[in-house]
Amino acid sequence: MVKIAGGTPKILPTSPDSGLKITPQQLQNNITDKTRLLILNSPSNPTGVLYSKEDLEGLAEVIVKNNIFVISDEIYEELIYDVKEYTSPASLGKEIYDLTFTVNGVSKAYSMTGWRIGYAAGPEEVIGYVKKLQDHSTSCPSSISQAAAVAALSLPKSDVAKMRDEFHVRRDLMMKLLDGLDEISYIRPGGAFYMFCDISKLGDSFDVASRILNDAKVAFIPGEGFGAPGYARLSFATSEAKIEEGIKRIAAWIKNNS
Repeated sequence: MVKIAGGTPKILPTSPDSGLKITPQQLQNNITDKTRLLILNSPSNPTGVLYSKEDLEGLAEVIVKNNIFVISDEIYEELIYDVKEYTSPASLGKEIYDLTFTVNGVSKAYSMTGWRIGYAAGPEEVIGYVKKLQDHSTSCPSSISQAAAVAALSLPKSDVAKMRDEFHVRRDLMMKLLDGLDEISYIRPGGAFYMFCDISKLGDSFDVASRILNDAKVAFIPGEGFGAPGYARLSFATSEAKIEEGIKRIAAWIKNNS
């Protein structure tokens, strides 16, 4: 997306030491006179990592100091597990509010992936140009999708909370099962429905993922697709029974191939 817009993307690598998060100092060190904006996804895909209010305050200070924009991708905001309230960068004060573009949608919290509809909010002048671009490219989402999104967003929060609580149970189950495998480690996900696992002890992650798919019939995404070789993304957006069966098959594969 950045390249299509004529920009040059700069990827900031993270590590387990930082909880797979970028830090304010790291952000500051990578800002140049050509830097225009930061794209931040929290909770994130593929790691499930959630930036805390304190994390975001540190990043916001750097963003405001350098007068750059931030696109805050909040598509998983309703799916958080270890804190009671979600924090959006735009909520942290007038200065960061004026520099923030918030994007969201109904795909995740409302399980409406196929409807392909989202929304954005930000400074009026820029959003006006966004609207002009969309008017002459995709035109607009279908009226049926718009009506469905309004219906979803009008639901009582309790309906979304039920699904979030179910995901919470599934996350804890997957962590418990993975804790029994010495060859796999992970960073505790604070949101979304992914586990980003270090599988480097098993070998090349792309090769391991391919072999487990073929041999054990368990699918997960190798980290190469996310710029993180040595890792793999597991999803707990499925039943507890399938989670248990999937990890059981992975464990059996490891035992037979170690």
